[in-house]
Amino acid sequence: EEKIVELTEYILNEKNEIWNVKRVDDLTVLHNACAIDKTKMVETIIEQTKKRLKLNSESILSPAERENNETIFKDFINAKTLGDNQTALHYASFRGNMKIIKLLIENHADINALTLGGYNMLHKAAQGNKPSAIIYFNKKYNMDLYATEEDNMNALHIASFNGMDNSVIYLLSLGINPNVRDKNGFTALHYAVKKQHIRIIKKLLQKGADRNIKDNKSKKIPIMYAKNNPEIVQIFRQKGICEKLFFKPDITQRTFCSNKNMILFIVLHLLIIALVFFIILPFLDSTAFSIGYLAVSGLVFILYFTLSFSNPGIMTNKTYKDLLDVVEKGEDLENFCPYCIVKKKYKSLHCLVCQKCVDEFDHHCFWVG
Repeated sequence: EEKIVELTEYILNEKNEIWNVKRVDDLTVLHNACAIDKTKMVETIIEQTKKRLKLNSESILSPAERENNETIFKDFINAKTLGDNQTALHYASFRGNMKIIKLLIENHADINALTLGGYNMLHKAAQGNKPSAIIYFNKKYNMDLYATEEDNMNALHIASFNGMDNSVIYLLSLGINPNVRDKNGFTALHYAVKKQHIRIIKKLLQKGADRNIKDNKSKKIPIMYAKNNPEIVQIFRQKGICEKLFFKPDITQRTFCSNKNMILFIVLHLLIIALVFFIILPFLDSTAFSIGYLAVSGLVFILYFTLSFSNPGIMTNKTYKDLLDVVEKGEDLENFCPYCIVKKKYKSLHCLVCQKCVDEFDHHCFWVG
C-alpha cells in the first residue's frame, strides 16, 4: 500500500514525465497499474499524461506539436515490456477488468498486439480465467477463437492447461471445437488430463471431446496421461448397458431429454396392475380391496403425470439480448449461465439433460423427466 501511495504521488507531480518512467524490464507505470488491477490509478495516469502532453481539448498546439505529442501518448499506451513484449492491455485482459480494458481501447490501445510468445488478448483472458473479457474480445471485436500462439495452442488449450474452468465453459459455449490439436498433436482434453483438472475433463467430454485422439510423439490418447488417478479413470470408464439405460448414462452421451425411462415406468406399472388385477385379486375375492387398489393405482398415474408436466423451476432470461449485452451492462459473467444467459442463484444449476437452468436444482430424474 505504501508503494501505491508513493506511485500515486509521483503520478500527480506535474514535473514528472509519466511516459518516460520505466523499470529495468521496461515496465511502465501504466503496466504496473494494470497488473495490480487499480482502475482509479489507470484513469489518473491516462488523464495526467494527456494533461502534460497538452492533448486536452482546451490546449493550443501547432499541428506538428499535436502530432508529436499524440505519437508519444500512443507509444506510451502501447509500450511493451522487455523480454515478453506485453502491453498494458495484455495485463488488463489477464485481470479481466472491463473498465480498464475499455478505457485503454478508447485511448488507442492496440487490441491486436501480441506478446513475444504470440499471446493475444483472448489468450490472456483465457489464461486469467476471465470470461467477460473473452466474450468482449470475441463478440465485439471478432477476435478469432482459433487464433494460436507460437506453439499452435488456442485459447481452449491454454485454459485447459492452466485449469481455468470458467474460461473453458465460456469458450465451449461460443462453439469452439474441443478436438483441435496443437503442433504436438495435443487436444484440450490431453492437457486437462495431464494436469488432472477434473471439472474441465468433464466439461470437454460433455461437449464432444474425442477421447481417442493420439498425440504426435508418444501416440497416447488422453486417458494414458491420467497417472492412474481413480477419479479420472472412472470418468473415462465406459458404462454398462444397464447403467446407460437406467441410472448412469456415459458422460459423453450427448445429453438430451429422453422419454424412454418414463415409458418404461408406465409399462412396468401397467404390467403390475394387470398382474394384481387378473391374478391376485380374483384369488382374494374382495370387491372393496379391488376398488381400493384400482383407486390407488389411478392416483399414482395422476400424480405421476402431474409431476412430469409440472415446471421444475426453469429460469428464463428476460433482461439480456446476449452475453455481450451482459458484459456491456457491467455484469460479471462468472455469475451467469452462458447458455441460458440467466444470473445464477445459490442452488441453481444448468441441467445437462433439459439444457435449461433450474432453480434449486437437485438432480434430473429420468423416471419422471
